[in-house]
This record gives sequence, structure tokens and C-alpha cells, in this order.
Amino acid sequence: MSAARPSPPVSRIAKYSEIRTQIKDGDLLLLRGDYLLSRVFERATHAAYSHATIAMWWGDRLMLLQAEAAGVQAVPLSV
Repeated sequence: MSAARPSPPVSRIAKYSEIRTQIKDGDLLLLRGDYLLSRVFERATHAAYSHATIAMWWGDRLMLLQAEAAGVQAVPLSV
């Protein structure tokens, strides 16, 4: 028997298009993944999230700064 995956503490799920303009430089975004490694992190830490990123505006492009094995990467939040 496996334990249930923790649920994130949110009152409602917001659409990206609704909140994009409210995201500021330095905001911390907590994410959940469906990959096996994401679920391992969630289970090992008893957390609802497996990944944290920092938001950064580069011109009109919203980027996420994230730590990876190769170092810190900047990836676009939307494509």
C-alpha cells in the first residue's frame, strides 16, 4: 500500500494567463512534476512540491532560474 501524494495547499488553481502580470522578479515558484524523480523527492520530503524556481523578467520574457546538475539554468516559463 502506498501513501497518497500530498496535495498543494491552494484554494484554487490559477491560470497562467491570469497571474502572469502579477509575477515579480525574485518570486519563488513551487512546482510539482510527474516524473519518477519528482515523486521520489515529494515522498522523501513529505512535501507537496518537488521543485522550486525563482522568477525573473528579461525584457517582456518571464524566465525561471533553476538549479540543475550542470549549474543554474534560465528557462522560459512559457513557449
